[in-house]
Amino acid sequence: LTLAVAAGAWHGLAAPTPAPVALRLPPPEPPRVAAPDADPVYASAPWAHDPDAPAAAPVPDPLAGDAADHPPLPQDALRANADAVALAEAGDLAGAAALLRDLLLVHPGHPLLQRNLRAVLLNGAEQQRRDGDLAAAEALVLEALELGPIADAWILLGSIRRETGDPAGAAEAWDQALTLAPQRTDVALGLAEMLAAVDQRDRALDVLFAVRDAGHGSPAVDALVARLSRELDAEWDYVRVDTDHFHVDFDAGVAAETVDFVAAALDDAWRDVSARLGVHLDERARAVLYPDADFHALTQTPDWAKGVFDGRIKIPLGGLEAGDPGLPAVLRHEYAHHVIAALARGRAPVWLNEGLAMWAEGDGDERLLWAEERLAGATFMPLARLQGSFARLPAGPAELAYAQSYVAVRRLADDYGPDAAVDLLRRLGAGTPFAEAFRAVYRTDPDAFEDRLRAELARDYGVASGG
Repeated sequence: LTLAVAAGAWHGLAAPTPAPVALRLPPPEPPRVAAPDADPVYASAPWAHDPDAPAAAPVPDPLAGDAADHPPLPQDALRANADAVALAEAGDLAGAAALLRDLLLVHPGHPLLQRNLRAVLLNGAEQQRRDGDLAAAEALVLEALELGPIADAWILLGSIRRETGDPAGAAEAWDQALTLAPQRTDVALGLAEMLAAVDQRDRALDVLFAVRDAGHGSPAVDALVARLSRELDAEWDYVRVDTDHFHVDFDAGVAAETVDFVAAALDDAWRDVSARLGVHLDERARAVLYPDADFHALTQTPDWAKGVFDGRIKIPLGGLEAGDPGLPAVLRHEYAHHVIAALARGRAPVWLNEGLAMWAEGDGDERLLWAEERLAGATFMPLARLQGSFARLPAGPAELAYAQSYVAVRRLADDYGPDAAVDLLRRLGAGTPFAEAFRAVYRTDPDAFEDRLRAELARDYGVASGG
């Protein structure tokens, strides 16, 4: 963000009599929104900026009044302001903020001091966010907003709230930002994603339609409109039943015994996964039951997929009337994705996400035998390549990706216990980079772990080295 007033940009101050000075600091990042081709399955695809979003136009600044309209600052205040700019330039944002707060107590409402304090606060918030202290980051943004509402502040607040797992709060902030900057397609996408996350998909569509009507559409907007429209069209007459741990949506025509069977299986999955991971989430998760004819078309998954998690657990109804014996494992797998998403805030690598979800299914010996059979004579897949939903892969490569991910997590769980994996997820959720978090938990570098895994798979199952 630019600290700007009448004197122009800060390039150093040499004049013996101080003049109003300004400091250019890096802008806070815009909200991270789903890329146009991000696969919704398991909600574990990376987030990225919308490459087709138009460049942001300048937003009117309520604090941009001419400082000349206010009593001029005395020389001591100008010097103190210059000192604050110097502190900020040197990286001491907290010291700069403290000095500017003191100046505003003596000169309340002065635009120069307000603008500079606001910029220092927002850049301090961005630094706290990068350091993982999201509570401190939010407090700084809220203080900046007391100095006047601008789009950058609301955008940063929404990003922070999304990272803390507060989609409703993120939606509230991005709604305010979009009011100030209606041309920001990335903000509209972020708002729509958060509204969809709190089951306000109709309102999310309204936001997206307004963006398109204003001429700011993009492939990402069109993709999200298509997905939400498909879901709303399919679910317009669905009803909901609440269990101890889930909201379950389904067509009113589904047999009551089927709903009872699935509802009981979901609560069983909550108990099993919670016990296996040692994590008990209080807030109800959401699940939706689709007819077989709709499931793959709505979720855009291949025929082999038996369930999906994209913020909601989605299950096809085929065979459930007879009490599908495979359903409990599917629900444990999908509910594990919900727990992983809640802990890691979407930052878990896909191999870790999928491997943990399979490990949380239970039936360890049977699952390990399955993985061994799939891996025998196969080629090792570097973990860095196991990105994006496995649902994008054909059935054969998908099985190999699942099997290798499971064995990798199984080795970690056997050597370090499940608590270590939960610790890793929590560190990722707090914003710690993966390699750093992995080293802190497992006391080894992730590349070294991968090398060991590659060697063990070659020794035990004849897996070829690969690229």
